[in-house]
Amino acid sequence: TFHSFAVQILRYYAKLIGYEGTFSILDQSDSEDAINMIRSDYIDKSNPRRFPTKQTLQKIYSMSINTRNGIEEVIGDNYPYFIDESEKIQSLLLDYHTYKKNHNIMDYDDLLLNLLKLLKDNKNVLHTVNERYKYIMVDEYQDTNKLQHEIVLLLAGPKSNVMAVGDDAQ
Repeated sequence: TFHSFAVQILRYYAKLIGYEGTFSILDQSDSEDAINMIRSDYIDKSNPRRFPTKQTLQKIYSMSINTRNGIEEVIGDNYPYFIDESEKIQSLLLDYHTYKKNHNIMDYDDLLLNLLKLLKDNKNVLHTVNERYKYIMVDEYQDTNKLQHEIVLLLAGPKSNVMAVGDDAQ
């Protein structure tokens, strides 16, 4: 899977992106709990307006990463009732990112995002990976998102040796 491949590469090259190779991985529930911890600093008890739940904030963050769209765009397109809270949400999610970096942890979305960053920012690493993996096969390609597609293009290397299997009925 994309995530297990990302873990394998990131453990080896973690220092190049500011992590230790022993980084921990948050599952969705742990990610929501970390967001909730930070969320408590952003809730205005005197304002009756509802602030997004930890689950909604995690979904906004994940959707932003996987679609490669900004937080404000994701909120506007999918959660327009939180548009007035957009600035706070962006700040909270930036704090969430900083928290993870400071504690040497990544969530599932970070695995893919950091793999992409590693490959884009380190041409020597990209070259080494391209030399090691000469052929890329992606099953269930219809289920890949924009971020995963970008990773596939980088992994394909200069020869673009990609075989993608998909189900056109899905």
